[in-house]
Amino acid sequence: MEKSRNQRSLNAAKTLVQQERLIKGKKFEQEMNNALQQNGLCCSKKSCHTPDGTFISDHFYEVNGKKFWIESKTMLSTEYARELVNKKKYVQLTDPSIDNWIIFLKDGKGTGSRKNVKAYIARCENAGYQVIVGYDAINKFIKKLSKNSRSIAFDENGFIRKPKLMYIPIDKIKSNTTNRKIDPKAKEELKKSILHYGFLTQINVVPEVIDGKLTGFYIEIEGHHRTDTILDIMKELGIHLEDDKLPCVVVDWVTTESPQTVHELLVTLNTTTQPWIMEDYVKSHYDAAETCNDSEKKYSYGILKWMYKESVKNSYKKSKLFYILGPVSDSNKATSKWIDREMIKNGEYRITEKEFENKMKPFTENHLIPFIDWHMKSDFYIASNTTVPDVFMKTLFYDYSRGKMSDVEVIDRINAFKKIPKDSMPSTANESEFGAMLEFIENKVSKKKPTTLKVKAPKKMVNRKTKV
Repeated sequence: MEKSRNQRSLNAAKTLVQQERLIKGKKFEQEMNNALQQNGLCCSKKSCHTPDGTFISDHFYEVNGKKFWIESKTMLSTEYARELVNKKKYVQLTDPSIDNWIIFLKDGKGTGSRKNVKAYIARCENAGYQVIVGYDAINKFIKKLSKNSRSIAFDENGFIRKPKLMYIPIDKIKSNTTNRKIDPKAKEELKKSILHYGFLTQINVVPEVIDGKLTGFYIEIEGHHRTDTILDIMKELGIHLEDDKLPCVVVDWVTTESPQTVHELLVTLNTTTQPWIMEDYVKSHYDAAETCNDSEKKYSYGILKWMYKESVKNSYKKSKLFYILGPVSDSNKATSKWIDREMIKNGEYRITEKEFENKMKPFTENHLIPFIDWHMKSDFYIASNTTVPDVFMKTLFYDYSRGKMSDVEVIDRINAFKKIPKDSMPSTANESEFGAMLEFIENKVSKKKPTTLKVKAPKKMVNRKTKV
């Protein structure tokens, strides 16, 4: 018994030591990452899948065709040295293009003071690593690497570069042939915004240089939809900007003489901004209504937030209830009855407390949630494709909320839906298949002459994400 207690105490002590080492290791790794970034070396973590498993670097840097795999360690031991040697061996077998292997080793107690640390370092160096010990040596290495491969983000004084703000004639701005295609729908929304609020943002450009000389023209790297839209407004409506100049951000330390860098900037500017999802619009309008003391709008967008909350509470996909209960334009006669996104984005959605308490809340509690729970347990449930059941309930709520269907009628249709054979269940909510299903349900409810649902199920169910 005493031996067992001692063993447990020993194991607990080992666990505490391991946890402490892990915390110190993460802290040192972050310190090294900060030091690299401060010198313009923006590293990432590199994953390499090998026959012996997946290996991940602490830092990975690539410049001018050279690749640096860097490990940050607070100590070395027989075990750690062996792991590092094996990691390099297997990664190089998979990706021989990685040609620089670095170990940043923290000095001090637990590293340089260890009796055999020199032997561990020698073992790693013999395997092809460059082991750099201590903060001073590491900082010298980083500064040398930075000097030889400094990012273009810094000027000669070590400051982060800033673009110039200029007004440039629109006829001096050229489109970038490597940009994505113009989206007509996005242009139409931009047109409405510009005509309602004005030209709110700017165009990002780089100078055009040919044969080493500035041409006076600029190439877009972000904002081509805005430029194209304002050109249409000028042409179609005869409405102009003052002097026909656009506000521009000129990245003047990059020119068209470096087409690869120009393209990298274009991709970065067009992909790093996280687009808003519907929940972002809901939260923003709710907060704005609260700030402006708009109780009607605050209540309405609070109900949209409630939809998300209820979905999470019931372990559904977060947008589940929002999709089914959300606003639908009365002009939308399509079977699918998609959400009126523009109404929500524009802050125009409204619902009264009476409508919520008398229609939405009872429908949700008495019909919707029980139906979803049943569907998730049914034999035709496919997690990645819940379109048909969701659209079915959305259709019922659409009529129920407008007083065109009673609770009894909703229950009758839900029961009829549950009796549809699995092989007759539509795989999509298109007009023909979904319409045939609704007709079948109506016939069942009205107790007409027995009929057969004439919908051919596909040989293999196709997984599709629900549109929300």
